[in-house]
Amino acid sequence: MFIGKNIRYLRSLNQHTQKSLADKLGKTPTSVGEYEKGKNLPPIDVIIKICEIYDVSLDQLVHKDLQAEPYVPERSNDSRAEYKNDVLLNKMLAIKVLELIEVIQRESPEDYQGLRLETFSETIKETFDVK
Repeated sequence: MFIGKNIRYLRSLNQHTQKSLADKLGKTPTSVGEYEKGKNLPPIDVIIKICEIYDVSLDQLVHKDLQAEPYVPERSNDSRAEYKNDVLLNKMLAIKVLELIEVIQRESPEDYQGLRLETFSETIKETFDVK
């Protein structure tokens, strides 16, 4: 994943400081710095805002090294780009749901078993090809 590297690259390319980007995102400059260094992964809503601010698709932000490859803003009415964003967003949401299921398993094993979350978890993993 290239999220942190790409955030730093796009921010610099657009001559934004960490503070100015943080203000746009409703976050602190420290948070932006941690995203850029890969210490923390931005929440999904922040990733979407970054994509909107820099006119980049989720696929580009996550999977491509924008500094090494020619970066061209999306600004396209191409519905395929929107579809790619939806697929990636759904996968990211699935990962977050799996994380929540792990918390339930750890903190409330009886609820985990009673709700049959193991089966649900396996279905999510298979559906979204998540490990």
